[in-house]
Amino acid sequence: MTGGQFQIQMSWRALISCLIWPTIAHLALIVFDRTNEPSVLELVKTCCKRIFAALTVQVAANSVGVKLISYIAPISVGDLPMFVNAFSVGGSILSILVVRKIPRRPILLTSLVIIIVELAVMSYVLAKCGQFLKVSAISVFLFTVTTGFSSLPLLYTLEVFSHEFRAVGFSLVGLLNEVVQLFLVYGLNQVTKGATIQNTLWIACAVSGVILTLGWFLVEETKDQKESDPEMEPE
Repeated sequence: MTGGQFQIQMSWRALISCLIWPTIAHLALIVFDRTNEPSVLELVKTCCKRIFAALTVQVAANSVGVKLISYIAPISVGDLPMFVNAFSVGGSILSILVVRKIPRRPILLTSLVIIIVELAVMSYVLAKCGQFLKVSAISVFLFTVTTGFSSLPLLYTLEVFSHEFRAVGFSLVGLLNEVVQLFLVYGLNQVTKGATIQNTLWIACAVSGVILTLGWFLVEETKDQKESDPEMEPE
């Protein structure tokens, strides 16, 4: 076993230890302590729907965000100037205001549409243009990603589940997100191996388009909605 394989194995053991045990405990509590639900099957279906919605938001943030920039930036422009980091910090601060004022679903869908357009533009700029335009394109992209996704994934995951389901839902989404990211990163590395930056960005456009489609069908609005937990409702 190589050092890298050992490190990955230990990381997965730590992840399972942190997430799987509280998840099992909360699942047992929910299944055996819910008396007002029409059926356990209906409960499971509702939870699965919300888990996939939250997972879609998490994957959207991770697959089109900093991981992509960390891959293309060193190849295209080397060390990024300080003002690029300023764009990232500015977007993160602005994201707090965005999630306070704008519903979650429009944030997700609008951000993904803008990101797809920016990736298409960057596929030309990073391949054909000079250093200034390259850095500018990456700066704008970073600003869009951090504005749309710095606060949204965590907040949506907390909002989509009612109070009793929040801990187990958060644990499951975190665990599934790590699994999806493992396969996604490995798959993208295999697909883009030997590819140019231009082709890599077009592949990123395609991935973002798939996530946009999933978000359209799976992600429901959670802002300013009251919890609809049957046990919390009066009989």
